[in-house]
Amino acid sequence: MPERKEPHFLGSDLRVLRKFTYYTPNLNRYLALFKEGQSKKRVGEASTLYLKSRMAASEIKEFSPHASIIIMLRNPVDMIHSLHAHVVDLGAEDIEDFERALEAETDRSRGLKIPKGCGIVDSLLYRDITRFSEQVGRYFKIFGRENVYVINYDDFRDNTPAVYGTVLNFLEVNSNFQPRFDVIHGNRQVRSKMLRHLWVRRPLFLQHALMDYVPLPVTRGVQKSLRWVYSRPTPRPPMNPQLRKSLQVEFRPEVERLSELLGQDLTHWCNE
Repeated sequence: MPERKEPHFLGSDLRVLRKFTYYTPNLNRYLALFKEGQSKKRVGEASTLYLKSRMAASEIKEFSPHASIIIMLRNPVDMIHSLHAHVVDLGAEDIEDFERALEAETDRSRGLKIPKGCGIVDSLLYRDITRFSEQVGRYFKIFGRENVYVINYDDFRDNTPAVYGTVLNFLEVNSNFQPRFDVIHGNRQVRSKMLRHLWVRRPLFLQHALMDYVPLPVTRGVQKSLRWVYSRPTPRPPMNPQLRKSLQVEFRPEVERLSELLGQDLTHWCNE
């Protein structure tokens, strides 16, 4: 897996703001991400919006016909609540109230009210990201079910080593390998918007210089240090119960379609 975990090179229908060059803009840079893995049995990347993209599955198939696909799904209500908090922390979302951010989706789908710090507009279309049955079905159709492994986030959370082991078996690699299972992206609260903006909205020439001349681990180290300065770990405030109930009702038909597709009853997601 490359250091640049989410290059988002594929998915040509995603609305990527190219001024944010931490998304890999061309084939040579994309291939260079994997140069350290040329001798390995498996290489891969983890661009999360490939699931939402209508084009990414077919583009992955063309790029790597024998690719194996891993998809992790989470209760959609919890997922979009967590996603909102994450993009706020990154500076990609400027509406800090979750309910108001949901209300802005219609405008954002038209290209309006897009924050200056946003890299991919689609990351702010929260409801669109929850169309799991359509998205997973697309990968089943293009790659075949046997080449797509779907993980329930609840299982991963409750028994991480066991689920990780099933992934290794799916990939047909050494199942004895055991990494550290640290929490990488816990919830954070911004305490200095100025410092965050200085990093997220850095000038284009500086972004190019960092990509072309500074080793990625150094850039990552700077980013991590700045992030610890401008934000701090903190529990995520609970969602408004009325909003949660409303979203559960709204998403129930989608969860039922997903349950049928996977052959697994997930409707408890709408009853919690």
